[in-house]
Amino acid sequence: MKIIKCLKMSALVLSGFFLASNAAGSEQTYTIWSDWSSQTPSQNKWFGNYYVTGGQSDGTLKVGGWGDQYTSMIKIPLNFPVPGRTIINGADLHLYSYGSSRPTTMEKFFWLNPWSETSTSDHWNLTYYDLGSVPAPVANGWYSMDISTEFFAWYLYGYQNYGIGLFPNNNDNKFNYFYSPKGPGGGLSLRPFITVRYEAIPNFKMPLEGNGKAWKLTTQPGGREYDKQFETDPAHQGRQYYSIDFSHFYSLNGGPAVDTTGTDVPILAAAGGVVYEVGDTYRNPTLDPNGYYVRIDHDYDGNPNTGFQTVYCHMKPPGPIVHKGDIVTQGKILGYMGTTGDSTGVHLHITFYFQNNAGTLPLGSDSAQLNFAAMDGYLLTSYTVGETWNGIVWYPVYYYLSSNIPH
Repeated sequence: MKIIKCLKMSALVLSGFFLASNAAGSEQTYTIWSDWSSQTPSQNKWFGNYYVTGGQSDGTLKVGGWGDQYTSMIKIPLNFPVPGRTIINGADLHLYSYGSSRPTTMEKFFWLNPWSETSTSDHWNLTYYDLGSVPAPVANGWYSMDISTEFFAWYLYGYQNYGIGLFPNNNDNKFNYFYSPKGPGGGLSLRPFITVRYEAIPNFKMPLEGNGKAWKLTTQPGGREYDKQFETDPAHQGRQYYSIDFSHFYSLNGGPAVDTTGTDVPILAAAGGVVYEVGDTYRNPTLDPNGYYVRIDHDYDGNPNTGFQTVYCHMKPPGPIVHKGDIVTQGKILGYMGTTGDSTGVHLHITFYFQNNAGTLPLGSDSAQLNFAAMDGYLLTSYTVGETWNGIVWYPVYYYLSSNIPH
C-alpha cells in the first residue's frame, strides 16, 4: 500500500463556511445516513495483509491484527441539502461497535483515489493522508469520531470523497468490529451515519427604516470615523470590532440629505430573536456607556454563548419599548435613536456578536464567523465611511440603503 503522510492536512481547515439556510438557531445537526441500496450507495470493504487480501464487502467493518492486520474502508456519499447561509462547525462519523471485547486504537486515513467494493486489488494501490490516531471503541455501543477535516476538504475545498480508512495501530490480537452500511438487518438503526454540525447565519437587515431611505454611515467596523483622518473610535475596536454607527441623516431615493433632528427615528430589529437584555442606566455613562440599549439573541435560546447576537445602543429616553424575554421579529421597533450613555450626538450604534464575541485585537480574528455575516446584502466588513481623505471627511460619504420595514 502506498502511504503519503501530510501533517498539514489536519490543519487544512478548522472551521468551514457554506451557503446554507435554516431559521437561525443554536448549533444544529443534519444527519447523512449510509445506504447500500440507493442509486448512489455507500461503499464498504475490509481486507487483510495475509488473509482476505482480496477484500470482502459484507455487513462488517473489521479492524485489528494478530500476525495478519485488517483495514476497513467506508465511503458515505455526501448529502447536505441545507440551503442559504450557514457556518459549518464540524462533522462526526458514527459507527456501531459490536463484539469488540478487546478493542484497539486505530489510525485514520483520508483516501485520495477511487476504489471499488468488487475489486480484489485496487485497495493495494491507494494513496492517502494519515490523519492520526483515534481511540479504541467500546465493546458494544455507538462510537463517534470527528471527521471535520475530511468533511471540509470534501465539501468546501474540492477534494473528491473517496471515504476514510481505519487501520490498527498495533498487531497484538485486538480487534474492532463495526456494522457496515450493509448490516445488520432491520433498516438504518445500527448502520453508520454522519452528523454535520452547523449554525445558520441570520439574514440581517439594517436596523433603520427602509422604504427608499439610505442612512449615513459615520463609523465603520474597526473604528474609522467619517470625519477623522487618523483617530479611531475605541468603541469599534478590540472586543467591539464589529460595530457600526449610523447618523440621523438619510437620503430618500438618492435625493439630498434629510436631517431627522426633532423626530423619532425608530430602531428596528436587524433579525428575529429573543430580547435577553435591556439596559436603562443611561444617566451615568461610566456605569453603562451604552445608555439605553437592547440585546437580541438571534438563536432564540437566550444564551449569548451560542449563535449570533446584536446590541442596539444610545436609545432615546424613556428607553426601549421591548422587555427582556420578548420574542421579536425582523423590523420590530425596539426604541428610538438617541444620544444616551457615552454618546456625543444622536446616532445608532449596533454591535454584532458571534457566541458573545465581537472581535479581539488586532482585527477581530477571534470572531472570524462575522466576516461572513451580511446586512442588507453587504458583508459587515464592507461597510466603509469612505475611501479618500479630502481634508475634511473621508470621501465619498456613503449612505446605505435599508430594506427593513418597521412594525
